[in-house]
Amino acid sequence: MRFLLNQKIITNPYGRATKWYKFHQGCDYRAKYTPVYAPLDGIITRKWNSMFGGLSLEIKLKDGYKIIMMHLSDIINRKEAKFKEGEKLCYTGNTGIWTTGPHLHVEVYNPKNERIDPEKYFIKNDKKKPMTMYEKVIELFRKKHTEDEAAIAFVPDDDGRVYLLKGGERREVKTVEKVIEALLAIHAIGITKKNIVEVKEGKPL
Repeated sequence: MRFLLNQKIITNPYGRATKWYKFHQGCDYRAKYTPVYAPLDGIITRKWNSMFGGLSLEIKLKDGYKIIMMHLSDIINRKEAKFKEGEKLCYTGNTGIWTTGPHLHVEVYNPKNERIDPEKYFIKNDKKKPMTMYEKVIELFRKKHTEDEAAIAFVPDDDGRVYLLKGGERREVKTVEKVIEALLAIHAIGITKKNIVEVKEGKPL
């Protein structure tokens, strides 16, 4: 199994309350108009466009699990509904009114049609690929802070490394422990988003 995107950055995890609902029914991943790939062999079961979720796609995988993806910008036209693991299925986007920026909303349902945490499904099945440092830091840091609070203090790059943003300078941090230490120090003195220079995806400072 592979992940849906080339890079995994969680912006809103499963279950968190938002301004639109008390329980987030899926998991949101930051992705600016990028391809979405099939995690396993499967079949496309539904395509639709709605006011809230925008352009959406439902797929059923060979293991019996169902995945719904929302806020898409485009769905690739295919001659057949069947697809193979790794094939491009669609592109992330910013459609629908339940969105504040380009991302991929993912919902996962087990063979009994019960909704589950997408991250638990992907981590359980992704035995070949270890967690990136970013994912490790998020997992540890959000036990005491929100994911958004963690994300403003550091960013991942395409090479999988993590860079701490400090005074407009980007400094590589090589261990999870050092990142946690730096994050705790930053939040202790109340640095906010206004003090952090945004690093755009794929464009180093």
